[in-house]
Amino acid sequence: MNENEKIVAQPESGNDKEAYLAAMRQLEQEKKDAKKAKKKKRRKKVLIAFLVIIIGFIAFMVISPSIFAGDSIGNIKDYINNPEGRTSSLEYVVNEYIGYDFHSEEKEVKNLFKLGKQAIEAEDYATGAYLLKHCIAFSEEYKEKISNDIGDADEILLKGARAAVKAEDYGVAAGIYAAYKGSENIKNEYNEACYQLAISYIADKKYADASVSLNMLGDYKYTKQLKLWLDVEKCKDFNDPSKARSELVSRLKDPSSYQETSATCWVSPMVREDKTNGVYVKIVNYVSIKYSATNSFGGRISDSYYWNSGDVSVKVKVEGLSKSEADSVIKLKQKDIIEKAKNYK
Repeated sequence: MNENEKIVAQPESGNDKEAYLAAMRQLEQEKKDAKKAKKKKRRKKVLIAFLVIIIGFIAFMVISPSIFAGDSIGNIKDYINNPEGRTSSLEYVVNEYIGYDFHSEEKEVKNLFKLGKQAIEAEDYATGAYLLKHCIAFSEEYKEKISNDIGDADEILLKGARAAVKAEDYGVAAGIYAAYKGSENIKNEYNEACYQLAISYIADKKYADASVSLNMLGDYKYTKQLKLWLDVEKCKDFNDPSKARSELVSRLKDPSSYQETSATCWVSPMVREDKTNGVYVKIVNYVSIKYSATNSFGGRISDSYYWNSGDVSVKVKVEGLSKSEADSVIKLKQKDIIEKAKNYK
């Protein structure tokens, strides 16, 4: 017997019976009250635990950006102080800091200014100029501040851009050249930095970024060929056999019997020329499907189905190249187009 339970004697008379019933009702009520109190206590514990989790999560969300920002600005300091130990690009560590910092942009730029000044004092002009160009982009007033505290802003930017080119860091170089507003004609230098940057993007298979850089150049060196090669290369991503599969299944005597063994997709670019379109590259998509199905006699057969995009094929416009030139460009492999671009005079 539970030690909390009360022992109630059985009644012997009418009055005793009423007293007994009253005692039983009181006992039941006490049990209900005890259960309610226990549930209330349990809910309170759960609520407290839930609030602790919520408060902890909010605190983490508030504090973590500052922690990450501190780490990311530390990465910039390490980039400046330990040139031999650099494992990330300057663009990456700067973008990391700007992305994580939840402080005001003004404070962010002040930190970049201090770090830029530190880099210039260490004669790391590429790093310093890249950091300072972010300050100038925030406010032109920083040009005067740079001139007062460090030296002529445009001279620093130009020196930094040229140092970045020498180090073959063309992304940093192009960014600094774009911020330069001095009197020296840097058009050819800027174009060359963008051109080399596009080539490096192609080497890394960052084709969208390469197209952006090339579109800024117009007709420069091997740009027309590179743009055509990229446009065709982007079309080679085709890997969707769904349309071919649908057409195949619709032709079967018993579509429900279709079982696919394999599906292979590929692309064939072909240079064409006509009066309406001039010179263009026709991109034809192909699909080969191996399958089995039931024929009209009820027997099971295995076969292959070939499909191509035909008249709905993509047409890539060729700008400034003859048919033969375009044909030679689209046949080049990645390493070959890079080599030709680098060696073009």
